[in-house]
Amino acid sequence: MTATALTQTTATTASDHRVVRADCVAELGQFKDSVDLIFADPPYNIGFSYESYDDRRTYDDYVAWTTSWIKVAAAALNERGSLYVMIGDEYAAETRLAMSNAGLSVKSWIIWSYTFGQHRHEKWTRSHVHVFYAVKDARNYIFNDVAIRIPSSRGLVYGDKRTNPLGRVPPDTWTCYSRLCGNFKARQAWHGCQVPEELLARVITASTNKGDLVVDPFAGSGATGAVAKRYDRKFIGFEISDEYVKLANQRLKSVEKWRFPASPIDWNEWTTWELARFYRESGTPLSTFIERDAQLKHFVGVFNGRLNTGYSPDSVRSKLKELQKSGSLAVV
Repeated sequence: MTATALTQTTATTASDHRVVRADCVAELGQFKDSVDLIFADPPYNIGFSYESYDDRRTYDDYVAWTTSWIKVAAAALNERGSLYVMIGDEYAAETRLAMSNAGLSVKSWIIWSYTFGQHRHEKWTRSHVHVFYAVKDARNYIFNDVAIRIPSSRGLVYGDKRTNPLGRVPPDTWTCYSRLCGNFKARQAWHGCQVPEELLARVITASTNKGDLVVDPFAGSGATGAVAKRYDRKFIGFEISDEYVKLANQRLKSVEKWRFPASPIDWNEWTTWELARFYRESGTPLSTFIERDAQLKHFVGVFNGRLNTGYSPDSVRSKLKELQKSGSLAVV
């Protein structure tokens, strides 16, 4: 495992980020032992309306298809590669079994518990999805724990001197990311099923380094590619819809890579975005720590460790208040 800073330099080019029209089962077979990270949010077989896919397969057909694409995905990973698969309740067990049967080591069964679940009147409203995290080699894989650490409650709430100044790795229940509703600014209006960029940022920074190759077998709105490009990773996505391919590539072309500030104490678009994300991931109200020196110091220390920046507590306090005033700390 490694703990590489986000400022590691290995540049990518514009041609390294694209979505192609192709069936993922056929295409993934050409990437044997060469992909660093695969993030997959496949159709859940629950009757969702896609532009070029029928999401109503029989049970046996869907399970066989799931087994086939996971098998080629596992083969596509390099020796230190990782596979994340997002799936609903209906086929979670079958997906988990397919990953193990493909020879992968499942490290975590993550639950993304989100707000704004779709209201139901005939059963409890569902507000979660499963995310399976697996690696090719359980003894040798990329996991940049410093890049995803969050403040601990011991330091952020109680100001306990025993607090680890590096913070803690997030738990396997993710409650800080909202489902992207139709009126959210971050949502692409032309696609009905999207993953928040902040969630993808956690996955990509944890399991890849700069210049690594990220693949999304079900590229959809292009969100995985957009985040990969922002963090200077290479990206290839597969999609069977001509319309989605066109629009996703337009999205990728409009995305700019994050740039480190001219100085580690200066703010720019990237570090400001990261601060808002970091605050939401901390899960602690601003009023709990913003005017308490020990607590704020812990928050800032973990944030600087994550980004390799050098912000002072006063600078972070001022920026957080600015973001709060503008409404940018809310989950939108």
